[in-house]
Amino acid sequence: MLNPYQTKLVVIKRVIKESSDVKRFVLEFENNVDKENFNFIPGQFIKVSIPGLGDAPFSFGTSPRIKENFEIAVRAVGNLTNFLNRMQIGQRLGLRGPYGNGFPMDIIKKRNVLIVSGGCGFVPFKSIIDDYLIDRKNYHGKFQIFYGARSFDDLLFSSNFEKWENNKIDLKLMVDKEDNMCKDSQYKCNVGLVTELIKNEDLVEKPVVLVCGPPIMVKFVILELDKLSIPHSDIFVSLERRMECGIGVCEHCAIGPYYVCKDGPVFAWDKIEWIPNII
Repeated sequence: MLNPYQTKLVVIKRVIKESSDVKRFVLEFENNVDKENFNFIPGQFIKVSIPGLGDAPFSFGTSPRIKENFEIAVRAVGNLTNFLNRMQIGQRLGLRGPYGNGFPMDIIKKRNVLIVSGGCGFVPFKSIIDDYLIDRKNYHGKFQIFYGARSFDDLLFSSNFEKWENNKIDLKLMVDKEDNMCKDSQYKCNVGLVTELIKNEDLVEKPVVLVCGPPIMVKFVILELDKLSIPHSDIFVSLERRMECGIGVCEHCAIGPYYVCKDGPVFAWDKIEWIPNII
């Protein structure tokens, strides 16, 4: 009988410090057969496990076209993530997945795209951006990114910003408070809430909007998009914070008629907006 909780082994190949409490891990399957058979869609997630500590969900931070390895970003906020952030190159982790439904790549490749994100909610979007950079000829719209965090140090993947801008990605940054890192950066850091970028910047024409971040941010992003008459069917929200077992057994992620781990974590807003307290 197939065990749905059976894990595969991955090896830590590289560790990159992204901020004071976030590290990026480059992982590679120990078994070449597992590597060859592993496919995912940006926005899907995996469960990473450590014996004695349990497991936790993580989004992909690289394009699915990169087959030799993949990345996750880990913020140290609990027992498992603190332990994981102390692990070194060559150590092994358990992995199962991928799970859920990702972003609608068939739509994204045909449309102008607006990404609105805050904090670690930006991780799944790097998967889309990396895919765009690898295969630009199959993307037919413009890319615009509104990304906010507490400070410049908390902005993830800042080492990639120059490459993104050189590839005609319109990147706008927002921080809660300006600091010396922000002042010294070549990138302009707007100060305030990421929703102010929606109010004050010219949006790409008729965008498909991808949103992920703290629930309070998502709530007010939707309100601002409503003022611009963006159709709810063109807004896709990732509810990654609600992911649990991954296979719809524990029912902890149930929302209305859906399980986030199976039917999401990415939903078109018009499919879930009626559910009470959804964000």
